[in-house]
Parts: sequence; C-alpha cells; structure tokens
Amino acid sequence: MRKLTIVLAMTSSLLSMQAATAASSGHNNNNINFQVNDTTVSGGIQAMPNDNLQFSANGQYSSDNGTIGNVGVDFVQQNGRVEYGLGAKAIVLFAKGHDDGGVLALGGHYAYQLNDRLKAGGDVYYSPDILSFHHIDRYLSYGVKASYNAVDNVNVVVGWRRTTFGYSAGPDLRYQNNFYIGSDYSF
Repeated sequence: MRKLTIVLAMTSSLLSMQAATAASSGHNNNNINFQVNDTTVSGGIQAMPNDNLQFSANGQYSSDNGTIGNVGVDFVQQNGRVEYGLGAKAIVLFAKGHDDGGVLALGGHYAYQLNDRLKAGGDVYYSPDILSFHHIDRYLSYGVKASYNAVDNVNVVVGWRRTTFGYSAGPDLRYQNNFYIGSDYSF
C-alpha cells in the first residue's frame, strides 16, 4: 500500500504542474487514459503546454508482477496525419517476486491518423545498464495500439504491449506481454 501511495503522490504532483502549465498557456491538448486486461490495470495523463512538448504521468498495477509508476517528457512533432515524439521516462518498479528498482528510459512514439475517427501507432522505450538502478540492468518496453473516436473527445483503444525488466543477478521480469482495451478522454 505504501508503494502505491508513492506512485499516486508522484502522479498527482506532476498532474498539478501540468495543469498549471496548460492553464497558463491556453492550450487544451490534455488526455486522460485508462487500460485494463485480465491481470493489469493502468492509467495516466498527458498534458501539452504547447504544440511541441508533452508531459506524462502513468501508473500501472499487475496482480502478477507489482506496480510501476513513471513520469516523462516527449518533444512532439506533427506533420499532416503523422505525429511522432522523442523523449525520456523516469520509471520506478515495485516488483512482486523480484527486487524493486528504477530506470531512465529513452525512446519515442508515433501515430498515424488513418481517417477522421481511426488512428494507429506505437512506442518503444529502452534503458541500458548505465541508466538503470538498484539491481535492474536494462529495460525494454514496446507496444502498438489502434484507437477509434467513438464520441467527441472519447476514444476506444485496443493495443498490445511487452515490458521487460532485466536483472544483473537473477531472471528477468517480463512484466507485461499482453493485449489490453481502454479509453482516452481528451480535454
């Protein structure tokens, strides 16, 4: 419970900073998301204080593998129907059956607007040993997703994600390797 409280405190403090930044800039490109499958629930927020900068805060709980919290920043570019971003995430893991740890992962995301309602995209983030801490010696997460704009500001999302934490002493933790369904709400 203490670990979940820490993740929630990290998320709420970042959300406060993001809300203040977005409010002062007049931009309205914020997003709240939620995903679920049979063993995992996750949620987060993304805020864009301007057209090229995106902050994020996310939390995830797996009944099999523990809790993840992360905060990140991406530099985003849009070119017609294509959006892509490069950035970094600070990720903390409170694992079940493995040592806790953290990483600073580098990576990016992409998305392609297929039509007015349908979008497809993906992301990849990696952390080598030099950016991994407390028994973790590497991190890799990648995924793909498709979203359908069901009603104004609400998307239904279907995706797949694989996330692995590597350990210097012991077996790796495959935190996630599954499909999910979820929703995004833009405001």
